Amino acid sequence: MIEKISGRVAYAVMSFGGFLGMGTEEHAVPWNKLTYDTSLGGYRTDIPEQQFSFLARSDLRLEQS
Repeated sequence: MIEKISGRVAYAVMSFGGFLGMGTEEHAVPWNKLTYDTSLGGYRTDIPEQQFSFLARSDLRLEQS
């Protein structure tokens, strides 16, 4: 998601879990919590797995506004 005024990336929408595209959960993760890992070929975060339930509730508030 991009901030309208600054044009900077604010959040990345990440998919977690699921199998073959079914049962995945999407969460908005703050861009500053992601680092690119060249050996992985993807992004890593230091957010503990337990906090993703909080992010899911936050996502619901974002969708309602």
